This record gives sequence, C-alpha cells and structure tokens, in this order.
Amino acid sequence: MRRCVVEYLPLTSYKDEYQRIKGLYVSLLQVLEQKNQAEQALEAEIAMRLAQLDSGAAVLMDGEMALQQLKQRSLARVG
Repeated sequence: MRRCVVEYLPLTSYKDEYQRIKGLYVSLLQVLEQKNQAEQALEAEIAMRLAQLDSGAAVLMDGEMALQQLKQRSLARVG
C-alpha cells in the first residue's frame, strides 16, 4: 500500500514553479496571437481571390481546361 507524503517545498521552489508556468502561459498567448494573425491573413487572401473571381480577373478551371491552358502556354513559349 502506498503512503501519500505531503512535502512542504521551500518558497523559492514555488516561485520558480510560478515563473515556469507564467513563461508557458506567455508563450501560449504568443502562439495564439500568431495563429490569429495567420487566420486573418488567410481570410484576407480568400476575400481577395473571391473578389478576383467576381470581377472576372480570375477564372476557375476544371482539370481539362487547366490542361488545355497549360498546353497553350507551353506552345506559346516554344513558338
């Protein structure tokens, strides 16, 4: 049978543990802020591309159309 032993740590150990946890928390907040910035950048990119589609500046192509476009570009470079 195991016995639970209550140890009283010196005050400096509690301070060290507090500083360690605080550092981890600050690091987590920084990572979450970077994640939010990346999400905002992605949303802006999506909005820009949707605007391009709406204005006709960009066209969605299926596989066959994309292949034909690629062939035309290749032939234009060679010719």
